Amino acid sequence: MQQNGTGVFFLCSVKQTNVKKRNVMETKKRMTRKLDLLTAVEQIVELSKESHLDVEFFKKAARPIKYLAERLELTKEQCVMLAHVGRRE
Repeated sequence: MQQNGTGVFFLCSVKQTNVKKRNVMETKKRMTRKLDLLTAVEQIVELSKESHLDVEFFKKAARPIKYLAERLELTKEQCVMLAHVGRRE
């Protein structure tokens, strides 16, 4: 381990990168599960965190949103709103 400040920063940066990779891998694993209503809602909520519901969010969440929209006969926007009803955070 380096004694100067850059080494400590590097180690923290590596740990943060590993955590982000692990979170991405967990999200991908959840995204490939067979969908049911609850799983689709959970995926939409998870993907919407810190996304500001931008275009990229709708691309990433296309599968669960489409599933809910078809099953419940709702628009994409209504599905996202429904997923957040009763959410506690």
